Amino acid sequence: MKNKIQKTVLLSLIALSCSLTYAKKETFIIDPLHTNARFTVDHYKTSSNVGGFFELTGNLKYDEKKTSGEY
Repeated sequence: MKNKIQKTVLLSLIALSCSLTYAKKETFIIDPLHTNARFTVDHYKTSSNVGGFFELTGNLKYDEKKTSGEY
């Protein structure tokens, strides 16, 4: 029984990876609740200022055939 479950899981993972391989164009939506850009600026090596951009939004388009994307 355990061996049969392992085979089923393995075949499912192989099928999933094959379907992801043939993806041509994809559009990803940037989640503002989980995306931010942070930075630190040193001030004459005496202190550091920290800042960031939060609640970023947008789309990312990726074309696998061109191996490029746009935002």
